[in-house]
Amino acid sequence: MTPTPDRRMRLRTIALTLTATAMIAAGAALEWWWLLGIGVWTMIVAFLTELIYRPYGLSDNSRRISERPPSR
Repeated sequence: MTPTPDRRMRLRTIALTLTATAMIAAGAALEWWWLLGIGVWTMIVAFLTELIYRPYGLSDNSRRISERPPSR
């Protein structure tokens, strides 16, 4: 199965979120504020990517609406 562009973007967002979580946890545990700051900015980038990139076919509702027959 080859990944679609939507799936690849979703995997990138998940990877960014997991990386940011690890960096925030490590920065807080070691009290390295620069690592904590980089983790927070990585988390912001991940959430903005998720917010901005919304493919049309993501939800079932959009599919159901487009499959309805035209009303008369």
